[in-house]
Amino acid sequence: MLIVAAVNVGAVFFFMNQTDTLSNSVNTAGQQRMLSQQMARFSAEVATDGSNDASREGLRNAMEKYQSNLETLENGGTANGATLKPAPDAVQEELDAEKQDWNEYRPKIETILNADPDSEEFQNALEYVNTNSNALLKTSDDLTGAFADVSSSRIAFMKQLLIGLLVVDLIVFIISIFYARRVLS
Repeated sequence: MLIVAAVNVGAVFFFMNQTDTLSNSVNTAGQQRMLSQQMARFSAEVATDGSNDASREGLRNAMEKYQSNLETLENGGTANGATLKPAPDAVQEELDAEKQDWNEYRPKIETILNADPDSEEFQNALEYVNTNSNALLKTSDDLTGAFADVSSSRIAFMKQLLIGLLVVDLIVFIISIFYARRVLS
């Protein structure tokens, strides 16, 4: 019975750890949505007042955090003080879509940070950001949903596993009682 109990405890801790790291991934992917909107807002602020260093710094920080989160979601690591495992295969399609959108979006943010607000290059980059910020938000939302789906399926599997282990515990307990009665008589 001790062996069965040890297996139960080990399984619970293993799957709880899996669920925790997936929750961290869901939170980090969710943060991407907020960062995409911050970049659009800060871009508009830079366009309105190009001398506003706080807006430029906010835009730079949002861009760098978005990039860092995306790399951590893909490869694993630490984001926001939490440990993330590399992205599971089940979210790869959504992750690839977000990476593709980001690879097109990021150069525009860099242009807004570095170009003269009166230049045509700056205006084109700003128009791109204004036009495509919702698309980046949607791919971030899709990625968050994919991580949430994987997390939900792991939780459902853990519940089924725990029910199965409970049944095994019950069977072992009943067999142990019959065996103990037989040995004692």
